[in-house]
Amino acid sequence: MSNDYLFYRCHLERRTANDGEPGLFAATEVVQAICDAGFQRNGTSMRSYPSSPHCFYKYAKPPKQVMYKMWAVKKTDRTPLNILIDTRIHPCFVMIEKNPDWQDLVGEVTDTLERMINDEAEQYNWHVKLQP
Repeated sequence: MSNDYLFYRCHLERRTANDGEPGLFAATEVVQAICDAGFQRNGTSMRSYPSSPHCFYKYAKPPKQVMYKMWAVKKTDRTPLNILIDTRIHPCFVMIEKNPDWQDLVGEVTDTLERMINDEAEQYNWHVKLQP
């Protein structure tokens, strides 16, 4: 595994809650709750997302000490790209492996990760922006 990664900070913005909605997670817990639920729901099965026509996504292994390892996998040749999500600190970090074979798809992967997190964060009234 390469030691070179692109680092992104998860910038969270609170959304306005509607009346009668359940309690919200604190900013420090949102991404961890999303990753926990995603792993419990999907395990290590590959998922396809409309925002990423060239890749599948999956959790590479069970979470360890609130660190999550995912893979983006190219549909054409099944090569993986390592993605690490560190929720131990706030703001959380997303690290995407630098790989010259993936240079054209890093934007797609980043946008899809941001969209995947935001799809789940909405239920907790948060919006996440990945900032380099």
